[in-house]
Amino acid sequence: MMEAREGEQREAELEQLRSTVRGFLMEHPKATVDLVTPEGYLRLTPEDGKALLDGKPAQISSGVSGFACGVDADILLDMQIGTCAQERSDENRFFIMAEPPMEESEDFGMTM
Repeated sequence: MMEAREGEQREAELEQLRSTVRGFLMEHPKATVDLVTPEGYLRLTPEDGKALLDGKPAQISSGVSGFACGVDADILLDMQIGTCAQERSDENRFFIMAEPPMEESEDFGMTM
């Protein structure tokens, strides 16, 4: 009985991980991702995704030409995927809309 509960718990944790940007990048290491968040937009190449998973911050565009902010890797990686679409002509190209987990504060760890 205990093993069944542990298995269910592990499955629930895995499902929760899969619903995050971190889980997506871990499952799709060759993906190029156009990521839209409440704070802005960024394109992640496979190399950028690996760097993010390695803890390196990313530059996110607010939509104003020439203006980008640094965002901590964990902030982006922990975001929940709301919508994910795969490009029809390229199986490694995805478009994702993500938002912070509900328990996160309004401070997204952004630096100028």
